[in-house]
Amino acid sequence: MSAGPKDLSQAEASQRLQEFGPNRSSVFKDRSVLRIIVGIPKEPMFFFMLSAPHSISCFTTERALHSLHNLTSSKLVLDLH
Repeated sequence: MSAGPKDLSQAEASQRLQEFGPNRSSVFKDRSVLRIIVGIPKEPMFFFMLSAPHSISCFTTERALHSLHNLTSSKLVLDLH
């Protein structure tokens, strides 16, 4: 395989492999179940997911109360003609 002008030569690639190690992402390293459970509260989406059902519940309750109020506070209209 020949190296182009922007490619690394085999020697330079081997040297970088020795110096820096393999090209792997440290984000997706293997974690135990315990570490995953402990790490969940550190995720920003965790708090969003906790608050979403409460927000939906409050909105639904507010609409239900508003509908009940409309039902119980009907206006009486008299037509005396």
